[in-house]
Amino acid sequence: MSIRVHPWFIYLFRFLNMQPDIQAAKVALRKQIRGALQKISPAARNAMSAQVRDRLKEQVIWKNAGAVLFFAPMPDEPDVWPLLEDALAGKIIVALPRYDSASNSYGRVPGAKSAQRHCDRAIRHPRTGREMR
Repeated sequence: MSIRVHPWFIYLFRFLNMQPDIQAAKVALRKQIRGALQKISPAARNAMSAQVRDRLKEQVIWKNAGAVLFFAPMPDEPDVWPLLEDALAGKIIVALPRYDSASNSYGRVPGAKSAQRHCDRAIRHPRTGREMR
C-alpha cells in the first residue's frame, strides 16, 4: 500500500526543516526590502500606486463587490485611499481595521468616518487628504 502525499505537505515539511538561521535570513531580507522601498521617489511611488488602483478597478471582483475591507496605507505602501473614496461614492460598504496597541489586537471600524476616531496612527482624512491623529 502506498500513501500519496500532497505536494503542499512536502513543501511544508521542507520549510520546517530549513537551516536554523532562517530567522536571520528573513530579518536580512526585510531590511533589504525596506531599503529598496525607501529609494523609490515620491513621483514613482505615486505612479505605481495609480497602476495598482487601475489594475484593481479592472478586476471583476472589484466591480461586483458589495463590501470591501480597506487599510489606511502607510507612506511606503501603495496609496489605495482614492479607491476608498470611489467605493463610498458607489455605495459599497467600506470597513477599515482598527489596531488597538494597548491590547495588540485588531477590531473592525466600519466606514471611513469611524476610522478617524479610532485609529491610533496618523491617517489621511478621506475628503481633505490631511493627516489626522
